[in-house]
Amino acid sequence: MSTVRFVHCADLHLDTPFRGLSALDEERGRTLNEATFKSWTNVVDLALREQVDFVVVAGDVYDSSDRSLRAQFRFRDGLNRLAEHGIPAFVAFGNHDPLSGWSNTLDWPETVHTFRAEAVDNCPVLRNGRTVATVQGISYLKEEVKENLSRRFEAPDPALPSVAVLHANVGGDTTHLPYAPTTAAELTSKGFSYWALGHVHAHRILRAEQPAIVYPGCSQSRQPNETGPRGCCLVTLSD
Repeated sequence: MSTVRFVHCADLHLDTPFRGLSALDEERGRTLNEATFKSWTNVVDLALREQVDFVVVAGDVYDSSDRSLRAQFRFRDGLNRLAEHGIPAFVAFGNHDPLSGWSNTLDWPETVHTFRAEAVDNCPVLRNGRTVATVQGISYLKEEVKENLSRRFEAPDPALPSVAVLHANVGGDTTHLPYAPTTAAELTSKGFSYWALGHVHAHRILRAEQPAIVYPGCSQSRQPNETGPRGCCLVTLSD
């Protein structure tokens, strides 16, 4: 088994408006309205600094299904920076930004793979022309996905590090909507090295040993109750 390193982030919610706070304090409002973009920049900076093999974004890239042009351009800017350094990105879309929502037609770098909704995509991660890992993932077609999407994932090649990308409520978390519901036991049975989850905004390691099952939490707090450090996960998979 080869060793790979990657960044796992989720719930960027780019262009969150922070309307209430903006109305109370215009200057702080401007700072907060830029905060989600700054957090995404920090994620990209980390990936470049650590020279990771790839980056995973596990859903809710944007704050709403209309995907503001500003948010789309800023997300693409970060992806372009990764591409300039040969770092691929694998992107899923969740309940806040389903594929049925509006989206302008932007040119994404060739190093970016956006997951479909109709089936799980299985993508190789290449290093010097050799496959060193695989990444599987799926996006939401619509906001309310009640299907257990984890059942669509197929067993990966056991000889390679494998990452599964899923925006889901694992274990029936009552603080989040029950979208794509599944259980840690079901994820464990699939044979992956790592489940890169999104949807729950708190950083949680549901399982530490293989397969690791991890929520990175949101990169920027969006609600008054989302206190404490925020960011992403820097992951190393090896034998």
